[in-house]
Amino acid sequence: GVEAEQVEGGLADYFGVKSGVLVRNVQKGTPAEKAGLKPGDIIIKVGDEKVATPREVTSALRERGDKMSMGLTIVREKREMTVTV
Repeated sequence: GVEAEQVEGGLADYFGVKSGVLVRNVQKGTPAEKAGLKPGDIIIKVGDEKVATPREVTSALRERGDKMSMGLTIVREKREMTVTV
């Protein structure tokens, strides 16, 4: 439900993270939108697993596909928070 890209280097510094996955767009009506993800959020963990690439986010979510909900740790405006997808 999102378009995302890897964040590292200077861009990661700008967002206040070491690495993560930048949410570029959130599709309407998706679990990501219902969870409150917004463009500009940086996903840094899926559950307890750190993620640095969109592929890692996808893999981590697929591995937990049987669970009804999952916590994502994100950074928004340089503040860490958790949303449930």
